[in-house]
Amino acid sequence: MKKKYLYGLYEVIKYYNNNIFKLLIVEGYSDVISLNNNNINYSIAILGTSITLEQIKIIFKNTNIIIFCYDGDKAGKKASIKTLKLILNFITDDKEVKFYFLIIIMIQII
Repeated sequence: MKKKYLYGLYEVIKYYNNNIFKLLIVEGYSDVISLNNNNINYSIAILGTSITLEQIKIIFKNTNIIIFCYDGDKAGKKASIKTLKLILNFITDDKEVKFYFLIIIMIQII
């Protein structure tokens, strides 16, 4: 059933009064909460790494600019390729899609 849901979309629609410039798509609800706590208030979660056609349609009903932000690991890269294949059919001249990857840099202090 979660294939139709987008965590946080209601709040973004309410915050921007149905005039959403862009949406930042993340994997989980905790990501949305963390981003909102840091004043990034245009994020929603697909609740996993697999976006559905239903979710893509809902997202494009609300904005023409989508930014996907997945983990930079193997699973995140695989999910981005799958997402790109699904979303290609929806892209037109007025729609923009971007992909960002999160990487963690570990620094050892001696």
